[in-house]
Order: sequence, then structure tokens, then C-alpha cells
Amino acid sequence: MNKAIASHHFFEKILLFSSLGCISLFFLSQFGEVTGHRQPSLFTLRSVLTAILAHNILGFGILYVDRQIKKGHESFLQSRKKAVIFLLTASVFIFLFNYLLWGFSKALMGMPSPLQLKSNGIYALILIWLIELVVISLLQVAEFYRNLARLYKRNKELEHNEIKFRYKALQNQLSPHFLFNSLNTLISEMQYDVNGAISFTRHLADVYRHILECQECRTVTLEAELTFLDSYMYLHNVRLGNCIMIDNQIPEDALEAHLPPLTLQLLGENIIKHNVVNRNHPMTIFMYTEEDNQYLCVKNPICLSKDTPPSGKGLSNLKQRCQLLCGRPLRISLEHQCFIVKVPLYYD
Repeated sequence: MNKAIASHHFFEKILLFSSLGCISLFFLSQFGEVTGHRQPSLFTLRSVLTAILAHNILGFGILYVDRQIKKGHESFLQSRKKAVIFLLTASVFIFLFNYLLWGFSKALMGMPSPLQLKSNGIYALILIWLIELVVISLLQVAEFYRNLARLYKRNKELEHNEIKFRYKALQNQLSPHFLFNSLNTLISEMQYDVNGAISFTRHLADVYRHILECQECRTVTLEAELTFLDSYMYLHNVRLGNCIMIDNQIPEDALEAHLPPLTLQLLGENIIKHNVVNRNHPMTIFMYTEEDNQYLCVKNPICLSKDTPPSGKGLSNLKQRCQLLCGRPLRISLEHQCFIVKVPLYYD
């Protein structure tokens, strides 16, 4: 559907720029310097096609430059001065383009001094120039409102997914199964190791505090996620017997990056749930960054458990959240018997 709409808009622009070419040719012939027996020579098939092609190149060229500037420099959208400079530059360029095109047309007809303008020619060029400015401006306004509608739709999707995520996070973490395992472990620690029970309780409180705090956050810092992961893995290590190690190779300059909340909890939970993890089969989770700290990589050796078949729902939800929040996809790969998830990082 999106391709059909884009194709429809593309042909609309071709028709618009082609019409501008024909209108320009008409005004220059009727109100310019071409009179008498020279006028018919201006309306040959070649001259009409040339005007249509030239105005399509001009129109799409301006739109392309405008799109690349906005895409490559976000500050352009926030700077009135830069926007005004661009509009003035485009206006001057359009006038010069019409002037050179008119001079080229006169040269093809054998008229003397093709680049010299008389009063009628000047008036015709200014009239055409103003018409083209109005049309290009209206086209930009239409493009602006299309982008505004697209951003509004994306924001609604983001809010909808955030609501789903918050409910899912609470449902997973505050589930009776998770709480039952934690309380059983706590009771065992209280019987055999009081200091261990106190430490376990503190980490359990830290886990729940982070879960509740991040419910209102669209993103959290990588540093906060790593702190939460330490407490979360501490609980599992006490329960499973200190068989989970984290090899953290993340550089300090990446700690201020942002990512969706509870990302590391989801990835850690998937590793424990879908692999055999115990004292006889310890698990090492490798964490590092790639592409100049643009992606966080979480890698673990594969030792699949037969009891829990993978569903893919958790990663599917995370993939959608990453795309909406960061504009870049989540990457999943298998390399040398290792499962690797690459999470895009977002910087303010």
C-alpha cells in the first residue's frame, strides 16, 4: 500500500513539473520577445519535450536537495536562518534556470543576443518565476503535512506499543512464578545464610524498584540497565548456584547511550529460559559494542533446553520497540554456535 501511494505521488509530481514546463513555454512565447513567424518554431515537439524534461529535472533536483539536507542535518529543521537561506538560494537558482533555458531556446531559433533580455522578456520571466515559486511552495507545504501525519501516526503506534510493553513487563516480572522462585530462594538463604538473605533481599528490592521506575520511561541509559542486570543476575545466581558470568566489555563512553527499558532483562531471561544453565553447564554472557558504539551486542553460547521451546514473542516485541524508538532495526544472528542480539543504541 505504501509503495502504491509513493508511486502515485511520484507521477503527480511528474505531471505537475511537466505542466510547469508547458506553461513556461506558453508565457515566454506569448509575452516574451518571440513574435511573428518565430512563434511556431517554439512549439515544436522537441522544444516542448525539452521544456518538460528540464522542468522535471529542476523540480526533482530541488526536492532531492531539500530532502538530503533535512535528512543529513536535523538542525536544519530547527534553524529558521538556515531554512530562509535555502529558500532564497532555491529561488535564485530557479530564476537563473529559467533565464538560461530561455536563452538556450532563443539560440536554437537563431535569434541574435540570446542572453540579452528586453522589457517583455523580463516581465515574462518574472511571471513564470513567481508561478513556479508558488507551485514549489505549495508542494513543500503538502509534503510537510504528509510528514506531519506520518509522525502523528508513528507517535500513536509508539504510545500503543509502550502501553503493551508496560503491561507485559509487569506481567512477566511480577508473575507468581518469578515471585515464588524468589521467595523460595530467600527462605533457603534465611535458614543457612542470614547475611546472604539480607543481600538477596536488597537485590530483589533493587530489581522491583527499577521495574516500577522505568514504567514511565520510553528509554533508559545503558548504565542504568547494566546496574539493573547485575541485581537481576545476582538473584538467578543465588538460585542456580553461581553459574552465570557476565563478560562486560562495554566502553565507558557508551554508558550514556539510551535503549528501551528492561532490554537486558529480556535478553538475560531468554538466555536462562532457553538454555541449560547449572553448575555443570555454566553460562557466560558476553557484552560489547560495535559500529562505533552504535550497537550493543549480547552474545551467549547455545546450549538449548528441550523443556522450553522458543516462542520469539519477546524478541519480536523488542524489535518493534527498537525500530520505533531508535529508527534502526534489532539484529539477530548465529555465529560459531553462539546466539547474538545487537541492540541499536540511541544518543540524545
